[in-house]
Amino acid sequence: MADRTVIRLKEKGIPAFGFCSDAPGKGAWCHVFVGYYGTFESARNAASELKAQKLLHSADAVRRPYSLWVGLSNSSDEIKKLEKKLSQKGYIVYGIPGRQNLVRLLIGAFETKEEAEGLTAVLEKQGIKTKVVRR
Repeated sequence: MADRTVIRLKEKGIPAFGFCSDAPGKGAWCHVFVGYYGTFESARNAASELKAQKLLHSADAVRRPYSLWVGLSNSSDEIKKLEKKLSQKGYIVYGIPGRQNLVRLLIGAFETKEEAEGLTAVLEKQGIKTKVVRR
């Protein structure tokens, strides 16, 4: 379900990615994350707008300051190539624009550095170099 939602949002030009985790006693929970916001208030406003447009059934603003850096590029071809490679392994890559038209390519959104480091170990075993960064 999260994958379909991410695809639908991306088709509308909304930067989105999904992430699934195990919730103790509840099983797997999948979340859809949308965008990157400079303030918590702007994230809450965006969540309200997505619900109002019926693009998401429920939406909340959350603080997830950590992510995994997998690349940096200003080439749309290079970005698409890396996205394809990682999506074939089951990961969704998203980009955050930066200076000089460079895009930071990231995976995931984590509450703690330790959570992010757990996925780093998994990715490195698959030959994917990454490092934990603050979004």
